[in-house]
Amino acid sequence: MATVSAGVQYVKLLKIFETEVPFQSFVDIPEDATEQRKTNLEFETKVESFKDMRDDIHILTLDENGFMVKQEPLSFPPEFFTQREEVEKLYFPELERIVREVCGQVDKVYFFDWRVMLPACSISDLR
Repeated sequence: MATVSAGVQYVKLLKIFETEVPFQSFVDIPEDATEQRKTNLEFETKVESFKDMRDDIHILTLDENGFMVKQEPLSFPPEFFTQREEVEKLYFPELERIVREVCGQVDKVYFFDWRVMLPACSISDLR
């Protein structure tokens, strides 16, 4: 089981956050604006170790780890992961079914803060 180390950037916890919220703006600031800062964030790099968990997925449980890995066949091709409407129409119902199977009695399932991301590899690599 491989373990690798890599630098990870974290936001530094700064004293200024006691009086203002962390922010980062990605839009141009008008020249006449009184506030010209685009960010109040500072980053630091820390070396973290990452372990390949594929050999341990059978021991990772929702109760113990806060997440679990479950292998399920998809009822649609991986190309649909690049199309937001298809993800919502086909993938979300499958996820909801799995959540209900694993967790038992569930009143409502919400999917939030998700986005379609194009893979760094080709779609054929996902098969």
